[in-house]
Amino acid sequence: PSAPPPPYIMDLEPGASTTLPFRYSVWLCLSSLTFLFPVACALVLRTRCSERDEGGAGTATAIAPWPLICTHTATCFASVNYWRWPRRDWRRTMDLVVARVSFLVTVTYGALHVKPPPNNHDEGDNNDDGGAALLLRWLRSIGWLVAAAIPALYALSSSLHNERRSWGWLPAHAAMHGCIAAGMAIAVAGSMASDSPCAAAELRGVLGAAPAGGWWDWRE
Repeated sequence: PSAPPPPYIMDLEPGASTTLPFRYSVWLCLSSLTFLFPVACALVLRTRCSERDEGGAGTATAIAPWPLICTHTATCFASVNYWRWPRRDWRRTMDLVVARVSFLVTVTYGALHVKPPPNNHDEGDNNDDGGAALLLRWLRSIGWLVAAAIPALYALSSSLHNERRSWGWLPAHAAMHGCIAAGMAIAVAGSMASDSPCAAAELRGVLGAAPAGGWWDWRE
């Protein structure tokens, strides 16, 4: 006779004080901490541009998107607070509400603010409108793909958990957290690069400037 299937990780003993043992939920705690990555990106870009702002003339400033910074920080703490000891209580409700609000805020902010700069955006040493526009077009397109992947991964995670009772929901949910962090970073860095030539130059320095003229060049 075949061996019995291994117990499902959510099949806990009656009266258990959590819906998921910590040896599993710790991985979702760690993946939730990636939500602080875009916050760090914003602060680093702002600091780097402040250092380049000679004499405080305001020629190399980068305004941090504080609505996103506050929203993403709250999302991180709500998620970690739930997954550190997951139970069906107010912490789960708060995590779900904050996550949905954060998704709507990030997508809306990114759609409004991550866009190619006008032709006269860059001045002086940063005058490279084509490179900045190409970078922001890439970020905007990738951002929409990431935004579509998040609900898809959430649906996959829920299906694996509720219907198939498969442990695969855990990496699927962690992958969703990674996509959320990536989308947050695109919204934060892209909006700063759209408004600031300095931030665009710093971002291109990190990511590497793609050469113009190839099939990836969407300029008319």
